[in-house]
Amino acid sequence: VLKQLPKKQPEKNKKKFELKKIPEINIQNLTYKSDEVNIFVNNIDTKDGIIKLKADIKASYLKETLQIGESGTLQVLNGNLIANQLKIKLKNSQLFLDGILFEKDKNYDFTLKGENLPVSEVMAALLHFQKSKDPTKKFIENFKSFSGNIKIDLNFNKNGIFGKCSANNFGAKAVWFDIPIYVKEMVFDFKGDKIESVAQGKIGAEKVIHKLKVTDLRTENKEVVGSLDTVLTKAFDNVPNLTIKNTVKAKIVYKIKAKKINIFYDAELNPESDLIYNSSYLGLRKYKRKIHAHTLKDGQKLYLKELKYSYEDFKKENTIITGDGLFLRINDKYTPQYVKCRTNGYAPVSVAGSFGEKLSGGEFKGNLKYNYTNDKITGTFNVRNARYKVFKVEEAFIDAKEDALKITAKGLFKGEKYSAEMSVKNDFAKDVLVYNLKMFLDKLIIDTNPNKQKKHNKMRPEDFTKKVKEAGVTVNNWEILINEIQRDKFKLNNVKLVGSLKNNIFDFNMNKLNFSDGIISAKGIYDFAKNTSEMTFEAKNINSNKAANMMLNLQDQIEGTANAKVNLKARDMFRFLDIHCVFDIKEGFLPKLGDVEFAIDNSKYKLSKITNYDLTQKDGMKFDMKGSFDVHNTELKNVGISSWHPESALFLEGNYEMEKQYADLEVYWKYDKNSSKGVRIFYIPVNFILKVVFRPEKTKDLYKAKFLKVPEIDADEKHTSLYRIKLNGDINHNKIDLIFKEVR
Repeated sequence: VLKQLPKKQPEKNKKKFELKKIPEINIQNLTYKSDEVNIFVNNIDTKDGIIKLKADIKASYLKETLQIGESGTLQVLNGNLIANQLKIKLKNSQLFLDGILFEKDKNYDFTLKGENLPVSEVMAALLHFQKSKDPTKKFIENFKSFSGNIKIDLNFNKNGIFGKCSANNFGAKAVWFDIPIYVKEMVFDFKGDKIESVAQGKIGAEKVIHKLKVTDLRTENKEVVGSLDTVLTKAFDNVPNLTIKNTVKAKIVYKIKAKKINIFYDAELNPESDLIYNSSYLGLRKYKRKIHAHTLKDGQKLYLKELKYSYEDFKKENTIITGDGLFLRINDKYTPQYVKCRTNGYAPVSVAGSFGEKLSGGEFKGNLKYNYTNDKITGTFNVRNARYKVFKVEEAFIDAKEDALKITAKGLFKGEKYSAEMSVKNDFAKDVLVYNLKMFLDKLIIDTNPNKQKKHNKMRPEDFTKKVKEAGVTVNNWEILINEIQRDKFKLNNVKLVGSLKNNIFDFNMNKLNFSDGIISAKGIYDFAKNTSEMTFEAKNINSNKAANMMLNLQDQIEGTANAKVNLKARDMFRFLDIHCVFDIKEGFLPKLGDVEFAIDNSKYKLSKITNYDLTQKDGMKFDMKGSFDVHNTELKNVGISSWHPESALFLEGNYEMEKQYADLEVYWKYDKNSSKGVRIFYIPVNFILKVVFRPEKTKDLYKAKFLKVPEIDADEKHTSLYRIKLNGDINHNKIDLIFKEVR
């Protein structure tokens, strides 16, 4: 029984400790506890210098309980402490210790061997040991899901550590993107104070060579240097949204010393090769290019010490982009603080990442700093010869101050000149707030051909591999000036839209402007997410003939001064329209009606002969007209128009195809057959090729509801003639079938 442990002696009385002989003892149980380690020993048996024991050791630097002495012994011989195949067990890992652990001259010479040790256990134990000494993140934590086994055969003596550790079927995954790493055999060669290793394996589906060298292993100056070399191809698909075009030669070098980790990243691309990540790609494909980055982890800080992008021209390396940045470890995660980007001349927009992800082609230059702590950009930035959707950006300039970004731009929109000025809040934590935006466009020509290719919005698939979610944008004050808007024959000049944008909806008013000798104004919304619009137009005192020609493709068919209200719904940039129009016309007349001829029994008659009116005089009586119609793209539907004069009135209904100029109409007409004045009743074109069936029909009861829609005239029933006119054909080019019936 151990009754008393020796007390620690003062330094001046301390004697040299020598192992010569130990007494024969037998201890059933022994417990030793301290702040760092707990030792539980049972069955200590010493005889003739041979020590047998079993012990469980738990310590802060051990992940699992260390078991010693399941087999093997310790021996004291000539003052030396010797291990004889002493078994050491850590979970499922078994090691054997053999040799001189302590010599009287304080030397040692022993071996440590083990086979089929699980890599997962060894790495977990190593990480736990490292964390117990220093809680900061370790390099090993960049990997997970370890597999394989290790064979250890090492000799420890006063000159260092010698031997080999061999890992077989070593596998792991990188923490970022779960990239698998596999090495069939990896040997670590211990040479005193050095460790060297060269191994070939795979990273993802690509071959990789790993080199490692550790120097000054047993001192505070220990340095670890390693490298990974590979050539990436399209087979490397482990990083989401990353595409490799042709091949990219990649190399990673890491250096660890004094708790500081330096990592150097290098990529080399031959001509026609590229790296495409989301919307960003390197461009400059006709050149050989290089990317270099250097990070330094020091405590809780991760520095981007250097970022460099260069290309080779006539064997001269030209650096076009440099940068640096800082990340801080907060809540076990590195959070960016700032990133700086500088150009040496102009660089491709494609490499600008989030700055250029919406742009196709072009180049930029500038000196910018993005501060992640307050989501602000500061510095200056130029873009030229780029394309944003249907906008060609010939030149844009950004001046970023702490409070706001001042942006000016000019270029082409669908081939027409535009310019813009805006002031944007310098805060990109959530959405983009534009204080003021003023745009000028020379011409807006709306293409109504649904089959025409949208050549202004073509994007190469290799340049844009993923649709990027649009940032939310709010515009407090938005003013758009357009010299001319044209859709087929329809034109508006000097258009000014004033409004605001929120949740993709542009809510605007169009100021009064001149249109067809009158005034037109509008208000509405444009939904940029759906590419649709809803508008309400009001027109006053417009020229009916000009308006009908521009809007409905009706040529010289109607005269008079009109007022109208139009409700419009549009899709696909106003290419497809749905319209409801209500109008009235004061003192209108139909200038071509008097020259219309009807063929009856091989004879030709003018309408004036049939109606007993002289309709050829342009100074005849004027009509008041009103009505409504719907427009679906190029079709007029649900046409309902009435005109009135004391001596003549009508109601017209039907449909009209504007592009083909084909009408399918019916007219119900009342007139005073005793009147002697010329009357303009309807805008039927001149010199039609007519097919007329002209004889009375007894259908008054059948068409009673239709004639109720015809305004009453100042004539009694016996002096009122009723007619039904059916029109089918091209009403602008004299190709029409006409049925003219008197109704009795």
